[in-house]
Amino acid sequence: MAPASSLAKAAMPRAAAKLDVDQISEIVEVKSEDTFVRPIYAGNALATVKVLQPPVCTLPCSSLLRAST
Repeated sequence: MAPASSLAKAAMPRAAAKLDVDQISEIVEVKSEDTFVRPIYAGNALATVKVLQPPVCTLPCSSLLRAST
């Protein structure tokens, strides 16, 4: 996992390709170890994504700030 900074947005897909795993951008909720929620349509809707193997993920920076308080 990494924050969704410009550096991570460039590096994480490459890391996922090297590891041969999925990459999920800007997850906002972890429902279980293989199910994640992420925004789609410019944040107007949420999609639930289920994966077969552990993915490489990025988190919105604002969610990192909320979690630390």
